Amino acid sequence: MNRQWMRMLLLALYGVLALEPGSACAADTNSLKSVLRSVERDAKGRVRKGYLARPTLVDGLPCKMWIRFREDQTVSMCRLSSDTVIQGQRLPAESTIWFHDNGRPFRVWLGRPMTVQGLPCKGGPVKKTDTVFYPNGRLEGTFIAAPVTIQDIPCQKSGLVMLYPDGKLKQCLLARACTIDGKPYQKKLIVHLDEQGRVTATEPLPTAWEIVKQIVAFNTRKFKR
Repeated sequence: MNRQWMRMLLLALYGVLALEPGSACAADTNSLKSVLRSVERDAKGRVRKGYLARPTLVDGLPCKMWIRFREDQTVSMCRLSSDTVIQGQRLPAESTIWFHDNGRPFRVWLGRPMTVQGLPCKGGPVKKTDTVFYPNGRLEGTFIAAPVTIQDIPCQKSGLVMLYPDGKLKQCLLARACTIDGKPYQKKLIVHLDEQGRVTATEPLPTAWEIVKQIVAFNTRKFKR
């Protein structure tokens, strides 16, 4: 199974661009003492994880419930208590966000389905589906909530769409049979493209058994972000 597909699919199962809320600024964790519960600290006494007793503004972010911090006390993960604009992108309440080191969103479980940089992305407070961003803030990949056509290539609803940093299509699940660069391709085939739009590889959808095996393998690894 393609590594990018595996990464996005497994994260989903387990569930722009000036610095704004979510920038890589250290949070004053001392000021959170009155609202932070179940605090976990590292060997040097720095707060690494805690549960907010009520919605609280942390480093400009409206946060609720669980929140995580890096060693430098910048926010590494939080859940939004209200709709918020981060790096020019509005993200809905109930979204869970992991951040790049530069403060931009890395991985997001959207609180509701919404359009992100022109693509209809899946979301919801219960079903956790990943939308992933590059460090420069551009969309890297998402499971689309509706069929879309990108560079004249029909992409299937619920399929994984991967993009290059400049927004060009990198991978998708074909919604119907089509011709790309003069060659025919079947419906529901995963196609991989280079930055010039040429198909470099194809693969069938992963079977249910393949997905289970990858979940087992994923369980032995630690998600570092």
